Amino acid sequence: MTAPALGRQAVLHMLAQAAAGTAATGNYQPAWYNPPLSPGYAKPFQADNRIGPGAHNPLDPIAPAPGLVSLSPRINVPLCLNHIGLWLPHLFKAAAPAEDDGVYTHVFTSDALEHEGVSLAWQDVDGWRLMNTLTLSSISIPMGQEQGYRAVDFSGMAADIAKPVSSPVGTALTPLALALMPASLCGIRRNGVAVGQIQSGTFRYSRTLVEDRPARLAVGTAERFIPDANPEITVDATVRVTSGAFYDDINSPQPYEFEWRINDDLTLIAACPALRVAPFERDIDGVGTRVQTISMRGEQTSSAPAVTLTLKNGIAAYPVEA
Repeated sequence: MTAPALGRQAVLHMLAQAAAGTAATGNYQPAWYNPPLSPGYAKPFQADNRIGPGAHNPLDPIAPAPGLVSLSPRINVPLCLNHIGLWLPHLFKAAAPAEDDGVYTHVFTSDALEHEGVSLAWQDVDGWRLMNTLTLSSISIPMGQEQGYRAVDFSGMAADIAKPVSSPVGTALTPLALALMPASLCGIRRNGVAVGQIQSGTFRYSRTLVEDRPARLAVGTAERFIPDANPEITVDATVRVTSGAFYDDINSPQPYEFEWRINDDLTLIAACPALRVAPFERDIDGVGTRVQTISMRGEQTSSAPAVTLTLKNGIAAYPVEA
């Protein structure tokens, strides 16, 4: 019998594109991910309501008309403090890295106006798949203590998937060293002071991408994806009720930092200059220890974007960094 296909055979490779709408060429970087990898591919048939000769009967549909290609990929990746820098430039604006005694600081901010996209390639049971112009629209990172390693959810949009007849990844680069973040660790600071009441929660940045579909003699695909205004920055958290601290933040947004750290040279910090707690009243849901679910909303200030991600590691530069 033919051996069944295994998910672990589908190794992912990625390479930043020089131009939106055209798959990257060159030597791709192998990248870790957690299943499932969902391309979210759709090219739905459209009803063709032409009336004319040749039909068997007036009730049944005739052959469909072609639809437009759309992709809404979702991917979950380990929070590796080396690999995560491969993904962040396709969601945030990347600055030039700074070096200090072999440690590099990479800064990503939420004010990106455009992206050229990234190509993803993997080998399926019937040959290679090559996705082009992946542009990320959201990131979600859990904060509470969990077993295993921390993981990050990304979603986005892409232009198309091709089926190249041979490997598109060139001479695959050496995989980056793993620096996996234990899922038991996350530091939270409010206005510079450590917060101990948050038991669990999720940091999420989400934006709308607008498809750019110029008229052209080509397959019905988007060429690029344009970030729209007013992304959402949210933190949903379960807190242990010990004081009125979060209640007081309803009308007074506070600066927060969420830190994932292995050591001083391997850190990721998500800084929000102003998180505003959504109005709430506390539940009394038992006779014992009280907890409360709160939602926070991020906003920019006159001096800072709504989100700044600072990554420290030993990687000199990632593709796309200025």
